[in-house]
Amino acid sequence: MAFKLGNVESTGKILQWGGNSIAINKINSVDLTYSTRKFPIVALILIFIGFLLFTSYWVLGLLFVVVGGVYIYWWSKHRQFNYQVNLRTSSTQPFILNFGENAEFGNQVKNAILTDMSEL
Repeated sequence: MAFKLGNVESTGKILQWGGNSIAINKINSVDLTYSTRKFPIVALILIFIGFLLFTSYWVLGLLFVVVGGVYIYWWSKHRQFNYQVNLRTSSTQPFILNFGENAEFGNQVKNAILTDMSEL
């Protein structure tokens, strides 16, 4: 099965992306990985300072608490990023296809490659 998804293209036997190519029958495994952002300690510090400021400068304290809370909320919605499809072969380090924060597209490419591998 041949496919073309973005800059990743397959002829059914050869997979090509960004100037690289590899024979599909040389691929041993395909997986989708991602990185995770660390918890924003700075936001907790802002909230803590905001609570301390409530007694004398309540407007500034409220601002710090809101900014810290918004930052934690944003982090909770964007914890995972830098999605990568890793292609492992027996002879080299894994080939990596980066998809940034586009997990759905990375998953489509991974599934298309797995389909090509199963048809060989």
